[in-house]
Amino acid sequence: MTERIVDLNDVGIRVVQRGSDRLLALEGIEDESPGYALVTRERLVTGLAAYRQALLQPLDVQNRFWDQLGADPAAEGLNQAELAFAHLKHIWAQMGAGVDRVWIVVPAIYEPFQLGMLHG
Repeated sequence: MTERIVDLNDVGIRVVQRGSDRLLALEGIEDESPGYALVTRERLVTGLAAYRQALLQPLDVQNRFWDQLGADPAAEGLNQAELAFAHLKHIWAQMGAGVDRVWIVVPAIYEPFQLGMLHG
């Protein structure tokens, strides 16, 4: 059984194969996917690609959606949970096929409402 552990925090998301101490490569070469989202009318980009645009398009980049996970508006009609979902979807695509189970490690500050948002 292939299991992954996903460590969520507002700085970046890390993924490890369960039973291993090595981080999986995300974003091509990095071992962490930054908690950033670039949101415009035309596109939604998360992770390293959004982080690289933070200085070029600061008004279009969100980086607080993980620590403020909820239903509050974030940008362009999307809320924080939708940005988090897009980021997780991006990471899931990089984990590879054949993952049977995923364990998610969340920040200790998450409230029950935030855990519910993540579970949903």
